[in-house]
Amino acid sequence: MRRWICPNICVQGRHRGNVLYRGKRKKNGRGNFRIPLSLPSIGQRELNAAAKILESGQYVNGEEGRHFGAEFAAYCGAKDGIPVSSGTAALHLALLTAGVGRGDEVITTAYTFVATIGAIIQTGARPVLVDIDPMTYTLDPRLVGNACTRKTKAILPVHLYGHPADMKPLGEKAEKLGIPIIEDAAQAHGALYEGKKTGGLGTLACFSFYPSKNMHVGGEGGIITTTDSTLGDKIWRLRDHGRKDKHVHDLIGFNYRMGELQSAIGRVQLKQLDAMNQKRREIAVHYDSLLENSRKITSPMEQTWARHVYHLYVVRCQDPDKVGNTLARKGIETGAYYRKPCHLQPALQSRVSVPNKLVQTELASQQVLSLPIYPGLSKSAIEEVVSCLLEIRS
Repeated sequence: MRRWICPNICVQGRHRGNVLYRGKRKKNGRGNFRIPLSLPSIGQRELNAAAKILESGQYVNGEEGRHFGAEFAAYCGAKDGIPVSSGTAALHLALLTAGVGRGDEVITTAYTFVATIGAIIQTGARPVLVDIDPMTYTLDPRLVGNACTRKTKAILPVHLYGHPADMKPLGEKAEKLGIPIIEDAAQAHGALYEGKKTGGLGTLACFSFYPSKNMHVGGEGGIITTTDSTLGDKIWRLRDHGRKDKHVHDLIGFNYRMGELQSAIGRVQLKQLDAMNQKRREIAVHYDSLLENSRKITSPMEQTWARHVYHLYVVRCQDPDKVGNTLARKGIETGAYYRKPCHLQPALQSRVSVPNKLVQTELASQQVLSLPIYPGLSKSAIEEVVSCLLEIRS
């Protein structure tokens, strides 16, 4: 059995969901939590991989990054994988490589982390925001057609909370327009659409390895996968100052490299991703069974064409902030993703286009509440969370 290690907060080398933390306690401004929203898993294999890199002295541009990229691409069913410094860097490079630039438009959703929209704006293009499907919280394909114009250069669906977007109708629309699909898969490592993994469904795909994700790299990190090896070659250069070889730079690029230590940890985590996702699915099933008869709490849905990997377990209820604050007083951390959608963010309001009202987006933002979920979460912790939740909503 794997020995789970949670930095600074492990008791007897293993975290079981509702233990009292030793030393620094996890905080988010609402107090100390016996049951946190998420925890990264670190085991001896990750520690050994990190130690090997530290001892080698090769911290950047070594073989680990190449190996990790190839292995992650193969996992996704893509042709190339290029590790980068963050999920945001992945989005920025993918958009640029797809030819998105000043004056262009990219169709996406307002119901996402701000990085999705910010990356589009950084290319000089304008985000065109379409409403979501209320069942999956992802881009509603039925609404994309009316948002397309002659300026549309790409469609960027976001696979949210671990559930993939409905890619077939989006792909058909993109093919008709002759534009690429760029997947924002930052929350969907290993999720399936019609039996195929995210990361291999569009022309390009972007993942984040932030510590709260389904797999991580021991810090910031991301990766771009592509089904077009020519685009992959260009991204490898763009991430490293446009370098063709040691002394020749044939592109104006960026320093978006991922370090060797992060790549080494990522390789270990990737080998365990399916097992960790399966554990998340088991936790979700247990939550579902405990909430089945509740009329005041709506559990997440998995479409028949999808395999949800539950980056977040998101329920809907009335007064979610009040519920979250009450749970916090009981030592249970929750989250709200996303209470203020991107089209309402002060920095973005004047930089985006919203062809039609985002009714489902705004409704979801007022009702969602994320409950604790991570591979080390115990059954007793899940039952305590649900017991407290039902007591509050009774």
